[in-house]
Amino acid sequence: MSASDGSGASRQGELELFVCILNRAELLDDVLAGMLEAGAAGATVYEGRGMWQILASEVPLFTGLRSIFPVAPGPNHTIISVIPRDKIESVIAVIQDIAGDIGTPGAGIIFTLPVSRVAGLARQTP
Repeated sequence: MSASDGSGASRQGELELFVCILNRAELLDDVLAGMLEAGAAGATVYEGRGMWQILASEVPLFTGLRSIFPVAPGPNHTIISVIPRDKIESVIAVIQDIAGDIGTPGAGIIFTLPVSRVAGLARQTP
């Protein structure tokens, strides 16, 4: 894969920005290792809290709504990675194998966005 044409611009349609919000912190190491094996050459991880976590713990009006909306008990981890489009399904599959059905409410979120330009991404060999 060529991440850049030398000018810092990727070939359009070749790469995707992969984003996974993982609500089960204990699975983070396994998910990252699985992503690496599935073709993601690197990732950046941010620790955070979801909107409902903040509202349910810090805004009195919303404290009583905790029983209605599923809220992960601890911090979540947002994993971002620029991945070749042909590796996306493999990366998602390995995360689903490790974390279970991400589609379950409160489990997490996965989405991708097309990358039209990237600079600073190391060249990789296929």
